[in-house]
Amino acid sequence: MDNTQRRPQDWSAAEKLRAVIEFEKLEPAQQGEFLRREGLHSDHIEAWKECMQAGLEPAEEKASRSERAQLKAEIKALERDLNKKDKALAEVTALLILKKKADLLWGTGENK
Repeated sequence: MDNTQRRPQDWSAAEKLRAVIEFEKLEPAQQGEFLRREGLHSDHIEAWKECMQAGLEPAEEKASRSERAQLKAEIKALERDLNKKDKALAEVTALLILKKKADLLWGTGENK
C-alpha cells in the first residue's frame, strides 16, 4: 500500500522510527519533499520524535514525574482545605468580636 493512502496513525512503530531518522538526515530543503512523498506533516514527525525521546527516559524519571504530579495535586487539595479553614476561622472570630461588642453595649452576658 502506498504511504500517501495511509493515515499517519496507521503507521507501525518501526515505520515511524524510520521516517523520523530519514527526515532528520535530510537538508531542510529536502524535508518538505519527503513529507509530501510520505503523506506526512511536520507535526507528525515532531510528535513521533518526542514520543521516542520520552520512551528513552529512565523509568525513575518517569516515576518521579508522575509522583511530582501526584504531590502537586495533593498540595493543591491541602491548600484549598487550609483556605477554607482560614475563612471559617475569620468568620468565627468576627462573630465572637461582634458578640462581645453587643454584650458591652447592651450589658447582656458576662464581661470578661
